[in-house]
Amino acid sequence: MRGNPDARSAERGFVLVTVLMGATLLVALGSSGLMLSRTDLQITGNFVTGTQTLYIAEAGIDHAWSLCDDGAAFASAFAEGDSELVAPVAFGSGTYAVAASALVGSSPPTLRVVSTANGPANARRVIEALLQRVNGKTNMVAWKESF
Repeated sequence: MRGNPDARSAERGFVLVTVLMGATLLVALGSSGLMLSRTDLQITGNFVTGTQTLYIAEAGIDHAWSLCDDGAAFASAFAEGDSELVAPVAFGSGTYAVAASALVGSSPPTLRVVSTANGPANARRVIEALLQRVNGKTNMVAWKESF
């Protein structure tokens, strides 16, 4: 009842081929899983540095707003037209610089303030804001991220 010896010898390599195919499939699945994990880590890292740089640019806008809250500083920035309102400042893991330009003919007086931030891994973000001086108080009336 042992079967035909010629038939057994023909099946002898079948198990080896099956095991090798299974091992190849497992290696391919493991490699693709590692590649996907690496890509996800890179995407997450880019998101984190982009977010940090956005917050650095927002700090520049807040710095300019606090400077312009003083009526004399706002008037000076408005009179100068295009000017560097805040020289490059180190903040967290990056830097920001703020430029201001007067919107001529605007009523109430309006400054266009642009904060440019450079963050980790050469990330760069730019935020524009409009500041108006109304009744002795500086208000932010618009804010947007530029690319």
